[in-house]
Amino acid sequence: MVPLEQRDDFEAFLNAHLNPMVLRAANGDVWKVLESKRVYFPTPMLTDSGFKVTSVRQGVGDFVITAPGAIHAGFNSGRNVASASNFAFFNWLRFAEMQRVRAVARSKAVLFPMEKLLTLSCQRLTKGEWWFQDAAALRDCNPEDFKKDVRFLVDYMAEYKQAALDIVVAHGTDLAMLKPEDVDTDVRAFLKAGAEQKEEGDGVPHVEFSGDGTLCSDCNVVYWLAIIVCPTCIKHFGDDAPFYAKKHCWRCVADGFRTGHVETFAGRKRRVKGSHKPLLVSRLYPSATFSIWSRLQLILERLD
Repeated sequence: MVPLEQRDDFEAFLNAHLNPMVLRAANGDVWKVLESKRVYFPTPMLTDSGFKVTSVRQGVGDFVITAPGAIHAGFNSGRNVASASNFAFFNWLRFAEMQRVRAVARSKAVLFPMEKLLTLSCQRLTKGEWWFQDAAALRDCNPEDFKKDVRFLVDYMAEYKQAALDIVVAHGTDLAMLKPEDVDTDVRAFLKAGAEQKEEGDGVPHVEFSGDGTLCSDCNVVYWLAIIVCPTCIKHFGDDAPFYAKKHCWRCVADGFRTGHVETFAGRKRRVKGSHKPLLVSRLYPSATFSIWSRLQLILERLD
């Protein structure tokens, strides 16, 4: 295992030592090569290059736990029955967000409803609750990690609060804002279809199982808190709307909404006719967002 803090150095190491033909086959993505589990580097080669390597020999009945983001690999030294499982510990949230950023940078779809988990975590924390016990018990068990979690959630809610304000300012009176349960049937069906998309390339169906998130057309991340759509394009494309009408998350909308209303006709692209006023489908209106952020900020101040 190589620790998370050496991840960037390890990526540079792979780029320097992998066969160029292998890298070309993977479109220069070293992580895609690692995912294939066909590469092995001897431990001395890594330690001589300055990496902190932890090695372990797993015996019968042993459990091996890897830290979040740690680069790890192994092989069987004999006949065995083994299994691996991913699980989330209490302060997993901020590590998961870090991996979301890395996945987007690699153009990888993020199909786990992370935003739903983050938003519900914020709401629970303001009530003194957490997922498996009350928040006070978690704070007492590990005060420093708990403070990091609260700070991360404060920053996340602040980011959304500012993005929502920017969207309102950018579109002014053209912007409509509704909760998911208040949109019309066409928009509701469009958003539901957006939660059931196949990832291109591997032929394996990838589904966002919560059923109430939707994939952003720009970054391929499942969003739950808010998504921006164009009702005019949804109605224009009808049953084909999931393939041609765009869905923009609150992070990507500034770059995508004003230019996404096109169709191909007779081999040429043309703008879809009609008024392309944006609809922000949001589970939290600005006042509720500000309230949650304020209460989280107060919790953080008390911890400091």
